[in-house]
Amino acid sequence: VNQLGIGNYLNFKDRLRHKNGKLKYVEGSAHRLDAQNIQVMFNDVTSRVVAEQQIAEERNFVFHSLDVMPGIFYVINHEGRFLRWNRQTEEISGYTAEELRHITSAEMIAPELRAKHKEFVASILSGARWEGEAELCCKDGRRIPYYYVVRHFKWQGEDCVVGMGVDLTERNQAERLALTYLKEMQSLSARILESQEEERRRIARELHDELGQGLTATLLSLKNAEEQMGESPMVAQVKHASSIITILTQQVRALSLNLRPSVLDDLGLVAAFRWYIRERVESAGLRVVLSVDKDLPRLPALQETACFRVLQSAFTNILRHAQAQEAQVSLRQADGNLVLVIHDNGRGFDVKAARQTALAGKSLGLLGMEERVRLVGGVLEITSAPGQGSEVRVVLPMG
Repeated sequence: VNQLGIGNYLNFKDRLRHKNGKLKYVEGSAHRLDAQNIQVMFNDVTSRVVAEQQIAEERNFVFHSLDVMPGIFYVINHEGRFLRWNRQTEEISGYTAEELRHITSAEMIAPELRAKHKEFVASILSGARWEGEAELCCKDGRRIPYYYVVRHFKWQGEDCVVGMGVDLTERNQAERLALTYLKEMQSLSARILESQEEERRRIARELHDELGQGLTATLLSLKNAEEQMGESPMVAQVKHASSIITILTQQVRALSLNLRPSVLDDLGLVAAFRWYIRERVESAGLRVVLSVDKDLPRLPALQETACFRVLQSAFTNILRHAQAQEAQVSLRQADGNLVLVIHDNGRGFDVKAARQTALAGKSLGLLGMEERVRLVGGVLEITSAPGQGSEVRVVLPMG
């Protein structure tokens, strides 16, 4: 009033209560017309004030959310200067807010990448996007693995770079631990398979050398007794016993060969393949075409055993389930590897369903083949489809 009394204009902001009880935000101006009159004008700015309040609330919500997010957040300009960051950036990096205002983002990346940092920022400002792993270099020298998402961003009318990062330390530690466990399990699995093969070899040898020879000696004794008995009524019983011993001898020999064919140890993989296909597969009525590279060298025992067991398992499945009339087996050298391919013209099967069945513990043949091959550094692939036959392909290092 005093200001108006001396003729000054007065501008003001205020809140007025409407007759409906709601508050109205107004901007007003007043000036003295004459000694008795004052002119007052009001402008309703309620919509603008409410909008500004909502924007301020949303900005506060965003900034608060960024401060409580588990990762780091930052906005930098074309020079790499920090314009905005969250509390985690300070806490994790060890830099104070004042320090962050005076350094560039290049000081928080690995030294070997700093030379190309300006080029990287320029590419993002040009519209490129980047996601990937990089280290956050802290004030105390720590280097923490982070996964970053970096984008172009408008900040207060300026082209900027916005980045967010998530700490990968726990994930990397978990991966390293899992890898350690995996290596330990593979080592244990390899030792178990080696022990199994050694036990098979020992049992096969004992069956052949002890039980087999004992049965052979018994058979010779019975033959000798039969010759000395002449026309004795006991001759028929001795012949019957001899035939039983003969069958048992054949069964013991077959059991010994199935456990661990001596030809594999004595003559190698190719000879073992030929023996197995002739004695176990073609004798069951399946025609097999075997193709082998000339002068194929002997492999380390573990590789030869793995390869032979895959052949054995594959033909067991073919004879039981495939209803095939023919199969092809090839054994080749290629780029320092041994490549085994077993193909049949049977009814085929759903590989994915078979693997799920194996994982459920209902069938171990498929997993057993994969495990054997993997333990000697090889790769096994199985391709098949109902009505289209199947193919087993193994690639093993020859070293």
